[in-house]
Amino acid sequence: MLEIKNTNKYDMFELIESNRPIDWAKIDRMRKAIKVKSLMESYQIIVNSKKIGIKRYNTNGKKYPIVDGQHRFISCKLEGVEIYYQINDNITLDDIPIAANLQDSWKLQDFLHHYATAGISEYKAFNGYMHKNGFPASSTLIILCGNRGRYVSSKLKAGELEITRNWTFANNFAAAVDEIGRIY
Repeated sequence: MLEIKNTNKYDMFELIESNRPIDWAKIDRMRKAIKVKSLMESYQIIVNSKKIGIKRYNTNGKKYPIVDGQHRFISCKLEGVEIYYQINDNITLDDIPIAANLQDSWKLQDFLHHYATAGISEYKAFNGYMHKNGFPASSTLIILCGNRGRYVSSKLKAGELEITRNWTFANNFAAAVDEIGRIY
């Protein structure tokens, strides 16, 4: 089993030029999340050895090239948070997009299921309304919360969903949609 190490010596690592471009908005989101709760011990960065870095990425061999986790690395560095890393020469930079492509990001339905199953009443009500009326999650957000923009979606994903519309309005809207559906 590969050993997971930790350090706050950021100058031990280097970014690989051929890795994907840095997304500074993603780093801003990660930094905010790290301030709330750092999960970096469980989501360590993966580096190749210095020697392999010379061969694979034309590095100078003085630092560990970061194969996976460059955004986590930068976020930790900017926050002064300890970095957890694993030296693994079996993984190349070419493996990372393939592995990432196999992962599915959580969709609105996944967040709704998670929080409703956890017993949060707003999510249970949202799910009940959505399923009863056969509306997609994004439409239900508009009906029950006023819009489906980034702010409302991020609140839903964070477990902070707040139904802001009147239930009479929402139920009348669903009845009207149902009636139109029967006519057409």
